[in-house]
Amino acid sequence: MITDVYATITKDDGSGWYEAKTCLGDIARGVSLLGVDKKLTVNQRVSVWQVNGEFGAFSGSGAPSYLLLKDPSIAFKYAPAKTVLAYLAKKAGNLKRTLDIGTVTSVSDDEPPTVLIDGKNIGTGPIKPEELSGGDTVLLSVENGAKKVLGWWACVPKKPTTGVSAIVIGRIPYSARCDMTLVTIDNGVFVEGRKVVLRPKSGASNTAFIWTVQTTDAEDYFYSFVQEGKNLGYIDYSYWVKWHKTKFTVEEIDWYEFNAHNPGTPYSLTVDNKFWYSSTWTQTSVLQSDTLESAKYPVLNTGPTTDQWFPIKGRKYKPLP
Repeated sequence: MITDVYATITKDDGSGWYEAKTCLGDIARGVSLLGVDKKLTVNQRVSVWQVNGEFGAFSGSGAPSYLLLKDPSIAFKYAPAKTVLAYLAKKAGNLKRTLDIGTVTSVSDDEPPTVLIDGKNIGTGPIKPEELSGGDTVLLSVENGAKKVLGWWACVPKKPTTGVSAIVIGRIPYSARCDMTLVTIDNGVFVEGRKVVLRPKSGASNTAFIWTVQTTDAEDYFYSFVQEGKNLGYIDYSYWVKWHKTKFTVEEIDWYEFNAHNPGTPYSLTVDNKFWYSSTWTQTSVLQSDTLESAKYPVLNTGPTTDQWFPIKGRKYKPLP
């Protein structure tokens, strides 16, 4: 990794994406690190960021570039001292500062909003919390284990959504695959964000049944019982899985691990201890109540669904207008 290199903007396609040529001769494509409103211009010299071999962001702010180099000697003439130090640090496994990519898990309705990135509140740096929404991707600086947001990564910032987001777990239609998906409903439009897919144990399976227990916000996982087989009535496999709420991973578990986390209730609990009831084929909205005995009110209109809908970890929900 070396920081004293730069890129020159060669193309602006008008959508918020730019192409640039680095001083090392590579062609890079990305967005403005500080947001779509921070315009860059053709022939402008900019810093350029790259994570795991992928370009994604430019900035005219003067912040140092970060590039991964296949051959450190290429950059030697641009920054000989830093190139040698970076090379030695990498060889010694002593890179104290690295880059990573994070995903916005949720944005609360509080004032000011609380933003969770990969399930943690690490602050949003130069980006205003109200500019973010679930599923957005950001560039993170990691220094001595501590993370902070540097800016946008490989995405054009969206306008603040007026929609409501939730986690959906169910079977992918006409298959034996199941999935967990971050879904935002905005003015009746369903927009999918992050997703993890559970693939069948057998290529011969063509159907699956899945049931997921209700959850509390303190839990890091959702727990599901899956039955897979052929032609609706023939079950080949029955097993338990857990889905990570923020990392979007899925893994098979033993039944006793599931049983230890089974709350055995018809409702989930949100971060502010509201009672959340998933929608069904006949009940077309997610309902919530302030107490177990109080009246239920809709917080999400899903339409008829055979999937189960769950609150996002750390997210508070308001009654629909």
